[in-house]
Amino acid sequence: MMNDRFKFRTGFTISFYDIAGNDVERQIILDSCFSIDNGGEGICVNEKIIQEALDIYVAKDEHKSAWDFINANYAETDGYYFIDSVDFLDQCTGLKDKNGKLIYEGDIILVENNKCSVEWESENARYNVIGYGEIAYLNYNDIEVVGNIHENADLIKVGGK
Repeated sequence: MMNDRFKFRTGFTISFYDIAGNDVERQIILDSCFSIDNGGEGICVNEKIIQEALDIYVAKDEHKSAWDFINANYAETDGYYFIDSVDFLDQCTGLKDKNGKLIYEGDIILVENNKCSVEWESENARYNVIGYGEIAYLNYNDIEVVGNIHENADLIKVGGK
């Protein structure tokens, strides 16, 4: 669907107290959020998506502390939070892999038994698969998203092999 091209994946770091009272930092990664132009990189995301991400990245008994940080540091309007300080911002290509999973810039995909990353090429305004060229020329029935460079950097080596 063409609207998928306007989705973003982002990561932002929160700081909160764990159950032992220690100050900890965690990166929270969100899919399906929307970018905002605030003079820099920022995102607008539904509260439910943040809550679901906390289930993945933060222990259940630490949710309240993490949520307190989010409420204290990010503006909220009508159930949407505006996060104006992100660690990365990857745009969706609008394409899906063989399993129907959206492909984002920064994804690691399996192509002909090789793990390759998807990158944006500003010069030619297109997405490339490192080692294979423009993503538009791949058969999507043969590729699979296996991770992303932010959470799974160990899956890929420079050059895509």
